[in-house]
Amino acid sequence: MSEEDQIQCAFIEYIGFKFPTLNFFHTPNGGKRHKAEAAKFKKMGVKSGVADLYFMDYKTFLEIKTKKGRQSKKQKKFENICYKTKHGYHVVYGIDEAIEWLNNLVTLTNEYYTSIDLNINEIKCGEIVAA
Repeated sequence: MSEEDQIQCAFIEYIGFKFPTLNFFHTPNGGKRHKAEAAKFKKMGVKSGVADLYFMDYKTFLEIKTKKGRQSKKQKKFENICYKTKHGYHVVYGIDEAIEWLNNLVTLTNEYYTSIDLNINEIKCGEIVAA
């Protein structure tokens, strides 16, 4: 197992412990494959460059790298597609950055929605109150 794979496995374990109800998935588009299997996956729609994880609740892709890792040209192309289609895309380098990124994502999103809920609760029946 590569160092990048080990980081991702540790990150998935952390998610299971800290955020067990989080909706996400891994796209198995990397690794070494037999030519026949690679051809089958290509016919089934597998695309190279797609990020490692997708967090459905946040419409955000996450690419995990080692501390010295770098994005490939295809990964950078996919990143640009994400921005054009209004999906989030982030690259993290190592397990510490991955955990920090996820904690910030969940915390900031929860704070945002809590503030919206508070503003909605301030609206009284029959009148509009500016938030």
